[in-house]
Amino acid sequence: MNYYRYFHVVNEDALFLTKKACKEHIEKYGYNYKQPHTYVMTACQCPEYEKLLEVIKNTDWSVEKMSKYMELPWSHRRTIENLKEIKEHMQEKVIIQNLHGRGKKDAEEVEFDFDRAINALEKQIPKKPIERNYEEPGEKPYIKHTCPAGCKITLHGVEYGQKYCQKCGQRLDWSEE
Repeated sequence: MNYYRYFHVVNEDALFLTKKACKEHIEKYGYNYKQPHTYVMTACQCPEYEKLLEVIKNTDWSVEKMSKYMELPWSHRRTIENLKEIKEHMQEKVIIQNLHGRGKKDAEEVEFDFDRAINALEKQIPKKPIERNYEEPGEKPYIKHTCPAGCKITLHGVEYGQKYCQKCGQRLDWSEE
């Protein structure tokens, strides 16, 4: 008798606000996962989450209202530099303040939070996919594209509408330049 043990792995880098959006993602990219399924992570009684939902619900998302925010007067790179400076400053302040004797621990949490924000912004800077040429015996040579952020995932290009890596969220640049 064969027994198989399946481990459910939670992809903490994926966030869908609705079950429908998650199911659509699984339908489109499910072949990259073993037994994909929807799951719920709750933010019950979390003031930050409740505030975020309030902002989302009360924001006018029309193109007319949002167009002034579409183009930033500064670049992602400049924002990343600013966040790194703010992170260092906040870490110094937290260590000096040493509230409840947790100065170093609080500084580590500040670093963790800022690094996540910086990482998310860095993924919004478009990068060219890595192009690899393959040649199988008896078949025509072909090209595979993989994520420039190091994922071992095959990308399917602009012809399929893929603007981001489905695993890590890295924005892709398919231009010919």
